[in-house]
Amino acid sequence: MNNIKHKTILRLNYSAGLMVSLVIRLKPADTNIERNLLHIIGSKGKKDRDTILLDYSLKALKKYFKVYRPLA
Repeated sequence: MNNIKHKTILRLNYSAGLMVSLVIRLKPADTNIERNLLHIIGSKGKKDRDTILLDYSLKALKKYFKVYRPLA
């Protein structure tokens, strides 16, 4: 698979245990790279939570941010 966007979605879906709808709503401001955390807003039950960001998912996110330059 060569599509960076799809690869990043699948890695976050699997490694952080997120539904695709939550991954799609993520913003760069929701990532805490220093602590390897993702802040999920409006998760199951409309609650906010933090989840661990594994190294290979972090690398995919950085590559995605570099290529697509999403808005904060």
